[in-house]
Amino acid sequence: MLMENLFRVIQEIYTSPFNLMLVTGFVLAEWLVAAQYVNRRVYLALDVLGFTAGMLFIPIIYSFLREVTEYAASMNWAAILEGMQTLPAWAKLALCALCIDFTGYWVHRAMHHFPCLWATHRWHHSIEQLYWFSGFRASFFQILILGIPQIVFPFLVFRMTLLEAAIAMGIINFLQFWKHANIRVPWEPLEGLFVTPHYHSIHHKRGQAQQHNFGFMFTIWDRLFGTRLPSRQLARPFAMGLTPPQKKTVWRMVLGL
Repeated sequence: MLMENLFRVIQEIYTSPFNLMLVTGFVLAEWLVAAQYVNRRVYLALDVLGFTAGMLFIPIIYSFLREVTEYAASMNWAAILEGMQTLPAWAKLALCALCIDFTGYWVHRAMHHFPCLWATHRWHHSIEQLYWFSGFRASFFQILILGIPQIVFPFLVFRMTLLEAAIAMGIINFLQFWKHANIRVPWEPLEGLFVTPHYHSIHHKRGQAQQHNFGFMFTIWDRLFGTRLPSRQLARPFAMGLTPPQKKTVWRMVLGL
């Protein structure tokens, strides 16, 4: 039942008018207030490949996660957290966001520290020009690894309703567009709490900057654990991508091997 509900949520998110409005909004914003020129024709094929592969990977990934979640449910470990499951919807969403982001911060940081995990994340860092759609360039194993907390917390820990889970995943989808967007707006006040496009773009800069700004939604983890590099210290444009450039075949990059 859990996985069937999850598929329903994903289907509703990607086929909803909200998602169409979201895409339209980011396309218009990048046209009106672009941070820098982006030649989408050069990179669109790779980004479409990443998005398409991700959609094809989802059934395989969630078949694996079905076994994990059913095993966890059989242990009834989530019963310990019954108090969280009875919280108001807004509190569940807020706490769930913090849990997903805290876990995501450390997983993301580990991907840059351990070679076996870096292999799963390397393709994402092959992006040389950021725009709203480029964030979908992710390998099979990156989607799998980062997808685990996005399922465990909403569905097992907080036992969200379908509506609550749809809102949570809609926010995640928005943030995926948002942090990779090529938009020029005064960001610094927002960076006190939230990851912004400029803040995240620094993480994609070639060189040591990729060891900074690991947060997905919030900047607080970078502040607490000493990995924050404020956007005011690096003005765009700057070179992004891998150093040296990737030498693996596209299919190894897509799989994350």
